[in-house]
Amino acid sequence: MIKEFFLTNIWLKLISLVFAVGLWFFVITSSQIETVVQVPIQFVNMPPGLELAVAPDKVSVGIEGYERIIDGLGKHDITLELNMNRAKNGMNVFTLSEDDIKLPGHLEVNSISPQTVSLMLQERN
Repeated sequence: MIKEFFLTNIWLKLISLVFAVGLWFFVITSSQIETVVQVPIQFVNMPPGLELAVAPDKVSVGIEGYERIIDGLGKHDITLELNMNRAKNGMNVFTLSEDDIKLPGHLEVNSISPQTVSLMLQERN
């Protein structure tokens, strides 16, 4: 009786199993969420002889992606690299863009707050 249950309509049962597994993968991978994370600023290409006197250390970044990827993010998986090669002595204002933010694959930047940062640079003593 059990053998007959498994062997009757075997192709229909296999097709049903394939559809069920496919649907399960679709539901698992399609759950997109949005969240805001605090991202540390990394200052790169600092001009020689200058140092930061006043600078913010973090910005808020809105990201969107698969829930399982966002839930698995570590503290240092998202970074913002601010290229300082055009910085001068005194007050500098930089506009932040999505290109400055380094994200793991399949995540997108929705927002950056603030969009500009003001930095005070001074000569090293």
